[in-house]
Amino acid sequence: MQIVTAIISCEPGETNVTTPSDINSCRMDLQTVCGRQGRVVSKLELNSWPPNNTKQRRICQGCCQVLLPCPVKPPVKWSQCAATNMDKTFRTTGVKRDCHICQDGCKKRCDAIGARVGDQFCGFQGDTVFLGLACTCCCWE
Repeated sequence: MQIVTAIISCEPGETNVTTPSDINSCRMDLQTVCGRQGRVVSKLELNSWPPNNTKQRRICQGCCQVLLPCPVKPPVKWSQCAATNMDKTFRTTGVKRDCHICQDGCKKRCDAIGARVGDQFCGFQGDTVFLGLACTCCCWE
């Protein structure tokens, strides 16, 4: 069995949090954990892979930062970034099932425009046969 882990890099002063979650409640689950620390979610990553796409196999990881006067709006849905973010979503074909490819690709795409990775999601293309990775990247300045 392949085990994929989320490795997200938090800024100095932020705390790193990880919890099993699902695609609909990752941000809410992280916000609960960050809220207990008196902080808000600054960025998050959810790695999800079929065919055993159960909550126990999903890794929701994020960073908690001190409250800002104007927090960034969360994305409306995973395939769409918030209006305040820049969408640098991409897909790969014929690569291995490694969500670090999404993470590295998101960082490169956001760095190229002088922005920081906010939300990112790594998913697999294809229902029964692996066709590649689907990487949602939301960049913010």
